[in-house]
Amino acid sequence: MAALDLQEQEQLAEMKAWWARYGNAVLTFLILVFLSIAAYNGWRYYQRSQSLPQPLFTSNCRMPRPLGTRPRHARFLERSFQAIPEHRSRQWEPF
Repeated sequence: MAALDLQEQEQLAEMKAWWARYGNAVLTFLILVFLSIAAYNGWRYYQRSQSLPQPLFTSNCRMPRPLGTRPRHARFLERSFQAIPEHRSRQWEPF
């Protein structure tokens, strides 16, 4: 670090004295501001999660898939059931 002249040394000493006096208050204020922002966002998240319709959380029924979107194993099972005569009369339902 380059040598500081007298004026810069005085400014640095003033800044250190100011920080020694008010540093804890500044840090406490900043921590409180960030904690209050986090609490506010957490409260908004909680309110949004509580306002969703309950059937979305408690429903055990499955929505039908759009046509043509069955998984590969479902198509494979359907073809194999069609190959067996006794399964041709049964209607197979995808997951």
